[in-house]
Amino acid sequence: MARYFFQAQYRGATLTDDLGEEFATLREAQGHATVVAHELGRNSVENQAITVFVLSEHGELLAREDSSRPVTANGSASANRTASRTAEFP
Repeated sequence: MARYFFQAQYRGATLTDDLGEEFATLREAQGHATVVAHELGRNSVENQAITVFVLSEHGELLAREDSSRPVTANGSASANRTASRTAEFP
């Protein structure tokens, strides 16, 4: 299992994760980031977009998830959402 770290752009601030969480795959970590982005976005009174970045143990940016993507009742991203952007960041 790999440890992934999450960083969120939320209400004009950057929230960092110093502990991280272990997931078997990057896809599972992305799913977690999607749920976190959705929850933060849902709780935002300004209705602003929230972006959650998935980072490796070495600080490499692996993926990003945005609150504007719908999430189903069970917490998974809906089938009609756009594909996650992975490994395309500097």
